[in-house]
Amino acid sequence: MEIDESFNQIIRDWVKTCKQKLNVINKCKPPLNYPVGKINLHKVKLIRSYFLYINRTKSRVFSFTSDEFKYWKSLFHKRIYLIDCIRTALDTDKRINEKEEKYLQLAIRTLEKYDDYYGENIILPLNRYFCNDIIRCICEFI
Repeated sequence: MEIDESFNQIIRDWVKTCKQKLNVINKCKPPLNYPVGKINLHKVKLIRSYFLYINRTKSRVFSFTSDEFKYWKSLFHKRIYLIDCIRTALDTDKRINEKEEKYLQLAIRTLEKYDDYYGENIILPLNRYFCNDIIRCICEFI
């Protein structure tokens, strides 16, 4: 029972940290004199830090429960959308200087490092060595 409680505490702390990071991202507004249509670099920095946190902690909190799996799936779709937005800004906006361009490229590389097939990388090797009943037990444990 102690293991379950400590794991649940880890999950609660992780969810709390993610919500805090997302709230900061949502509240991020460009300065008053910011050019219209230019990508908000401060928001990109916050998004990059969020995905770095997700990549670093995913192995400790990943689960196959339906609610969490929906979260991972939505994160995957949001990642694709963000990469497209940043690439569009890089291609079309001529006001981006060299330093900003390098940081946006770094942000794209960080977003691309997110492993959207993480669950499949766990289940497929297990499938080679165990029967389906044992795999379900292992996935429930994970």
